[in-house]
Amino acid sequence: MSSKSSTFIRDYSKAIAEALHDKEQDQTTISVDDQVRDAYTALCFDDPIVSSDEACRLLSKFLLKGDYAISERLVEGIRQATGRYEQSLSPAIDKIENEKSLRTETIGSATAVGYAILAKTVFLDIPFKCCQESDLRTVQKLLGSFRGPRTVDTEDQDKVENLISKDFQISDDPLKHAGANNEEAVVNNNCAYDYDEVWAEESDPSDFFYESSAQQIDWSAWEDTSFDPQKLSKPVETDDWPDVQQAISNLLRDLSHSKFVPIDATLWKHLDLSDALTQLTLTLLVENNNLNPMLDHLRQWSVQPLNVMRDRILMASNPSLTGSTNTTVLKDYLSLVQSLIAVDALQPDNVTETSAASVVGLVNLSSICTQGKNLKEMSTIRKCVIECCEDLGSLVERTTTHIAVEREQGTLPSWVRLIWALLPVLEVISNIITEDGSELDSSANRKTLATADAQWLLNSGLFRQLILFYLKTEKFSGTTVDLARRRLLQTLQFLSLKSMTLLGKYAWRVPELNKAIHQSNFVEENNLVDNLLWSLMGIELAAGGSILRTRNAPILTPDSCRETALKQFHKVCQNVVLSLQVIEKHRQRSEKDQNDPNVLSKWKEPIDDFRRFSNCLTSCPVLPGLFKQVFTDEILHEEMQLIKKALTDLSSTTSSFSASDISTTVSKTAENDKAGEPTERPDNTFENSVTMVHKSVKTIIMACEDTSIGHAQLSSKLD
Repeated sequence: MSSKSSTFIRDYSKAIAEALHDKEQDQTTISVDDQVRDAYTALCFDDPIVSSDEACRLLSKFLLKGDYAISERLVEGIRQATGRYEQSLSPAIDKIENEKSLRTETIGSATAVGYAILAKTVFLDIPFKCCQESDLRTVQKLLGSFRGPRTVDTEDQDKVENLISKDFQISDDPLKHAGANNEEAVVNNNCAYDYDEVWAEESDPSDFFYESSAQQIDWSAWEDTSFDPQKLSKPVETDDWPDVQQAISNLLRDLSHSKFVPIDATLWKHLDLSDALTQLTLTLLVENNNLNPMLDHLRQWSVQPLNVMRDRILMASNPSLTGSTNTTVLKDYLSLVQSLIAVDALQPDNVTETSAASVVGLVNLSSICTQGKNLKEMSTIRKCVIECCEDLGSLVERTTTHIAVEREQGTLPSWVRLIWALLPVLEVISNIITEDGSELDSSANRKTLATADAQWLLNSGLFRQLILFYLKTEKFSGTTVDLARRRLLQTLQFLSLKSMTLLGKYAWRVPELNKAIHQSNFVEENNLVDNLLWSLMGIELAAGGSILRTRNAPILTPDSCRETALKQFHKVCQNVVLSLQVIEKHRQRSEKDQNDPNVLSKWKEPIDDFRRFSNCLTSCPVLPGLFKQVFTDEILHEEMQLIKKALTDLSSTTSSFSASDISTTVSKTAENDKAGEPTERPDNTFENSVTMVHKSVKTIIMACEDTSIGHAQLSSKLD
């Protein structure tokens, strides 16, 4: 290479470097006001792109300080900007490359994090500031010209869509309807796509109007002032409280966690997002509504910030999204829920209605309790539940007082919802799933309830109020009511089994409860297993001279409880044998019978009860010892042999699905999966239930052989 060429390359590279340096210097010299103005203007366009994250942060500060205010165009632009990232949160979350591209956006533009910060300001901070203000002018200044979308009538919307589809429908291929040998039609149709230049036959005066002779136009007069941030930020001074209330509702409606997903744990803490969501929730639910006339109407949106925190917790448990569990948000969420539940205890005693804040808090606590096992944060959740016992007792007590009013008025009992909300919370304490008797969290070493926790359940009044709550609802009837009361009683039963010396003894010595569970119609309203478990508990609780005498009820002694338990377990085993016989009969007829409600009612429930009892033997360490006091090895062997014989007879019958049917179904599934079509798979309800009986028999035998065996050891042996 010649010296002249190398000199040219060196000089050219130097010139490029100086030009890039000068460009960076020009960008850094842009004033803050210009950056904010440009960011505001950019967000007013469709599919907006802001220059940088710093511009988004500056715009957020200006909006909160009141230098600018929000508008329809700005809010819609933020929706679209955050929507680009929301679209990546489809069921196929494993699109890592798509997520990375959305985080980085385009070189020289804002990332999804910057738009998320703007979303926090617009959909969280501004509504919160408006709710705290009692001056209408201040609220108008914060909201600017924004009022939100107007309601569109559905029929009018359909008419508009129909018009659009008619005017802009895509025409068919011109060759589609042409004949195969019709060359003329092909030629004519091809002419429709001939875009060659066409000259006019006669000249037009405008053909000779050149730019040089055109009148000079002042383009500055054509500047589009519709995107001027100052004009868009101008408040609508004619609006009243209902108008600004509608605007705030439109903002809170869009408050969702999907807009905050790009914010990582560090930035979440730096922005105090948990604190902002907590303050907004408390403002909407707990604040004195006399200070702001909008709060009563905005209370319906109080669940939005709670949902954001809950979704953040659930997302934090997914390593594909965050990589680590955000326990800080969980603790903030539980602290907020605990504060909401405590609101009801602050109400005067003469108030019969439960506090709306406490109801919202209980529902959210129940929701997170159902997810505790998946979050692997059961110990943190359980600690919160134990601390809430006193406030939950107050909530149940107020509801119990209100039950009498409902009974007099003959209205639909609203307390049923309270039971369903309480059940997951109580399951966390007992560590037993009420429905099937299995352990909620087998990884936790909590076979029994700690003495301190059991004592706190008594001292807080929660356990007592739950018993009174059950007894107060005895005169109600109905399918939903009966099921709710049965689940509540089963929960009390499991708590008593986990602490026989404290909770069990307390429940046993409540005369009304003991009378209710030993009445002749108790089995009809509940089931054999519940009666069996209470009778087994009575063997120990009625011992030592603690003979319970109740009016219009038999005297309960350890011997009477032992005799009742023996009869009830024999009936349980007999019902299982009858269910297996029903399965055998319908299995030979048609597989359609296994989903027939009339058929299911004849055999499904006894098998489920049998499984529930076997699960209880492994979940409650005290039960196997009590069970062996009633059933000797000979009696247990005799009962189990009856079930084993029924299983042997059933296995000799023809299966509802042969091997050829299953192989055909598998091949059809593979073909339909390729074509994207669903396949009807056989429902092995009969087979699953038979397997359940097999496993339950093994569980009962092994649990009684070694009363000290643990759940994990038993599960491994059964496998």
